[in-house]
Amino acid sequence: NNGSAPSAQVAADGTGSSRLWSAKTPDQILRDINDALTSVETGTSETHIANTLVLPTTSYNYIATTRVGQGDGTILAFLQANNVAGESLTILKSRELETAGTGSTKRMIAYDNNPQVLKFMLPGAHQFLTPFQKSSLVYEVGGIMNVGVCDVRLPKAIVYRDSF
Repeated sequence: NNGSAPSAQVAADGTGSSRLWSAKTPDQILRDINDALTSVETGTSETHIANTLVLPTTSYNYIATTRVGQGDGTILAFLQANNVAGESLTILKSRELETAGTGSTKRMIAYDNNPQVLKFMLPGAHQFLTPFQKSSLVYEVGGIMNVGVCDVRLPKAIVYRDSF
């Protein structure tokens, strides 16, 4: 989570003014997703287009199994073929997003997967030390591990949508 990236809640226009996708039609779910994708483009004055969408695992599974209309296609299949980002949209799932949103709600992330926007910094390679024998059949190998950070260089090219 980056505090500088724009975030908002999805529209509360499901059954009974609910934000939950289980209370929304496939068209409303597709609108919520395309709104997030479009927000990257408008937030960066059309210099970046969201090419990656990350959803909580349960939400990804929901759109992967919920049919659009009477046909055989699912919301996910329709989204992959028809979205504002074009055919280059990568859709991923992450269990970490189940409670990453405002008030521990679900969060979706749309962003331009580009080194100008995000860069993973790893300060150095992992280094393993010489193995030593701890007991007759037990060896230990120590290691020096460096922890990196994800550097968000252009926060407006990342959009969060919560509470669905």
